[in-house]
Amino acid sequence: MERPTKKKIYNNVVYNTEYKNGQYFESLFNLSIDSYKIDDLIVDEKKVNRLATDISAHFVTTFQTAYQKEVSEKQQQFSLDCARLIFSELKFPNKSVVIPAKAGFGKSTMIYSILETIIGKIDVFHENENELDLGMIIVSDRINDLKNTQKRIREKFGYYSKFNQADWIYVMEGWNKENCLNGVTEYYSGCCTPRNCSFYKDCWVFKQRFEQNNSPIVAMSNERFSYYRTEKIDQFRTYNSYQEPLSRKIILIDEKPVLEKHINVDETMLLELSKAVNEITILDPVEDSNNKMYLKDVLHEVNRRILDLQKQYKEYRSRIIFNDEDIFDERFLQLFSRYFKYQFSEELSAIRLLFKSGGLFCNTFNSIYFKSIFPKEKFHIESFRTYIFDATGEGDPSYTAEFVHFNIDDYKEYTNLTFHIINENMSRNAIEKSKSKLKVVADWINKTFKEPVYVVSYKVCGKMNVNQQLNKLLKNNKNVVFDKDKNGKSIIPYFGNTKGKNSFQHCRKMVQIGWNRLPSDETVAAFMYTFIKLDELRLLSEPDMKKVQGYIQFDWINSRFGHDNINIFEMRRLMGRFGTRGVSNES
Repeated sequence: MERPTKKKIYNNVVYNTEYKNGQYFESLFNLSIDSYKIDDLIVDEKKVNRLATDISAHFVTTFQTAYQKEVSEKQQQFSLDCARLIFSELKFPNKSVVIPAKAGFGKSTMIYSILETIIGKIDVFHENENELDLGMIIVSDRINDLKNTQKRIREKFGYYSKFNQADWIYVMEGWNKENCLNGVTEYYSGCCTPRNCSFYKDCWVFKQRFEQNNSPIVAMSNERFSYYRTEKIDQFRTYNSYQEPLSRKIILIDEKPVLEKHINVDETMLLELSKAVNEITILDPVEDSNNKMYLKDVLHEVNRRILDLQKQYKEYRSRIIFNDEDIFDERFLQLFSRYFKYQFSEELSAIRLLFKSGGLFCNTFNSIYFKSIFPKEKFHIESFRTYIFDATGEGDPSYTAEFVHFNIDDYKEYTNLTFHIINENMSRNAIEKSKSKLKVVADWINKTFKEPVYVVSYKVCGKMNVNQQLNKLLKNNKNVVFDKDKNGKSIIPYFGNTKGKNSFQHCRKMVQIGWNRLPSDETVAAFMYTFIKLDELRLLSEPDMKKVQGYIQFDWINSRFGHDNINIFEMRRLMGRFGTRGVSNES
């Protein structure tokens, strides 16, 4: 019988402080999760164990060569257990497995060792290929790393198919101007469609959907995987082997995938849709002109309805709303599909959902909009074994009961870690209003640190480019460790752009300016997607619904929502984002 281990993740974390009747009170939360050891997750098989032993040996050699240091016993055990996990039959076949490998533990080396070992076992004529789980989908936002792996595999093993010159790994990419046959210099929505590009069927953006079938392993970004994951995944289920089509059975996801779906609906979205309709190419002067006019009229009416809804709820800061209306008729949907195919499908779905079910009204300082919160989708994909490498996965509330956690013995002691907290408001709004704050902090950094220091903050605060300002203020400090942007330019690391990077692990000092806290509406929408069903809220009595409306309100003075569950949800997400920093604990 599979028996999970109760693993303590957070212990007595303070999420609220207050004074009552002259007494000081703290609100605490604890978190323990069900975490499974390897033999509680898999069906043991000798053949897989032999393969895992080979992968582990490859891991040890590769890691020691790459980093010039010994592999610890825990890392070696991780490589063995992880290989067994990925290639074994699972005892929970309908759940995805979260592997919480911390930064520097060898995750990237593990994936590379898996690929090299299993490819190396394919014989010359590929007669044993159907006996090995070679077919995979690899998901990562580090496309350049994937392309480097593709190149290394090609240099060591040649092409998977010399006839097609097909690589063992096919890396799917998005549009770029260097390879655009149509001469487009800046991407716009719809530029890669048959209607707007006469070269579309000769374009690699189009052809890669079919070319990927000639390689056993296909790699793509998180965003692309999220797009294909549901009804479009079938095109990736098989690949063309030497003998016959073979199945891809394994999905390896590097870092947290997209686990929530909520989309802003506002005037900007309607303007974008109207602009696209305006740019429809006229092939039939009568029919196309009439259709364009009809589509524009419908979108204009929808925009008017959205403005009416904004006026209806303008007195509220945040509000859950309910609707029950089919906003688009069948003629509109058919015509829109005729001209745009799958383009703007998510935008149309968001608008339809807002008017059919409801959503979240958001009245912020800068804008007014609605959030369409999509019904929660099952993440697991049938007939695939899915593994997610996420260092902060154990504490992330987005991983609900449909996921299982793999128990890795990788505890770190933080006895040498000291926090120095400077009691100053460094929120986005505070920095934007008082631009001198950044200079004061930068001057302090320049005077204080005489060894490598990792500095991280916001990218922007409102209309202020914080990253650009910090780059200027710290550019002459040789102790500050800079990151590189996509063009190779040195920049200060910023929130949302550090996960999965090991560039700062030699730093024993870190300065974090502000907190990577999402806007309150984003937190509420994420909480609702994860735990709440609008259809069930609709059935509540008026007094109960009034309480719920109070729960989602954010108190800017006390920095709290109206319900502890949302506050704890936000705290867990915030701690997870803080946990992605790759800094040494010897400070």
